[in-house]
Amino acid sequence: MNDTYFIFYVPGMMGSLLSILIKSQVEKNFQFKGFSDNTAHDYAQDAFLNTHTYSQYIDFKKKNIPIEKHLTENYKKNESLLQRCDINWANSFIHKNLKCTIAYIGNLDCKIRNFIKMRDIYPQMKDFVNEYQNEFNFKIDATHKNYEKILLLKYIIWCINQEEKYKKLFNSIDLFPIIKNKNFENFEKVCKITNKKILYSIVDSYNNNQKNVIGHKDTLEFVEKYIKLHQIEA
Repeated sequence: MNDTYFIFYVPGMMGSLLSILIKSQVEKNFQFKGFSDNTAHDYAQDAFLNTHTYSQYIDFKKKNIPIEKHLTENYKKNESLLQRCDINWANSFIHKNLKCTIAYIGNLDCKIRNFIKMRDIYPQMKDFVNEYQNEFNFKIDATHKNYEKILLLKYIIWCINQEEKYKKLFNSIDLFPIIKNKNFENFEKVCKITNKKILYSIVDSYNNNQKNVIGHKDTLEFVEKYIKLHQIEA
């Protein structure tokens, strides 16, 4: 447990990519042959069961047990040193002596595009967002002409607020400099670099697959206009 890298992130904010970057440095026999799609899920392997999604977090909270007990009971014994967690899990790791990192995207345009990309990957975006309804309390008229855009907008704002909340309590890493310029300066604060060449290969493969992602211009402009108008920082 003490050797595990716990990565907390909002879905779509490259938590899986960070897990693969770390995996490539801590696993001696790791071999990278490229990503098969525009996500970084191919090589992701979590160390614990029932410790990934928001709904799993809610189930955990209902049990009212210490996080240490939960992790012990759900350990996979698969030799993985990585665990990806919905950002809400971070609340149960405060003041724990574990390797915890908040993964986020500091560039607003990239952040919004990733949220929009997720809507394409997951056509059931409404169901996906509904996982967070207890936090949202949105009260949006489903017949509103901009319902989908407003739903996405409120989801993004809520996620940004969650990131800011936990970035004050844990180490954090902005993935944008890594995918934009292959700048691994902050990555070295999370994980010791043992093979920089494979880091470059992972980033190249990830970026090449993003070229086929077509953003929704009207939604992008709608969300960006509101966020910049109200000076909400990513």
